[in-house]
Amino acid sequence: PTSRSALETLAPASSLHAVAEFYDSTVSLIPEVREAMYRRIPNVTIRMDDVVDMVLKVKWDTKDMPERHSDYIDVIHQRFLELLDGLEQMKGLGLPDTMRPVIMRGALLHVMELLVEAYSQIKHVGENTPLIMSSDIHVLKDALELLPGMR
Repeated sequence: PTSRSALETLAPASSLHAVAEFYDSTVSLIPEVREAMYRRIPNVTIRMDDVVDMVLKVKWDTKDMPERHSDYIDVIHQRFLELLDGLEQMKGLGLPDTMRPVIMRGALLHVMELLVEAYSQIKHVGENTPLIMSSDIHVLKDALELLPGMR
């Protein structure tokens, strides 16, 4: 028997409407609340304060294109690997498979929002700054697409 049917058998007939109302107004919202909570996991687990500092320390006003992507890209990639490892551990604790993509999308959104914020704080830019940013983002995108569940 379901929890609802068990509760209905215990409740007096005069309270059956209250049981139905409870399930319709409260229990039915649990999946939405759970998904919202899972989407917030990356905001707590993916540290970005040091990444923002790293972005601000990149030499953006250079006339030459760097030969390699910026170091903050490697840090972000590592944070995603750590998140994936954590999700694998949470699987053993009952994390539903359907929530993994929700958390990964939340992580991606969290990181991209903070990158935009970091980019907006850059003080000295040069003619190649947009190209350097674009190159960094492209490298990050390619690296993240190789991770399970990110395609």
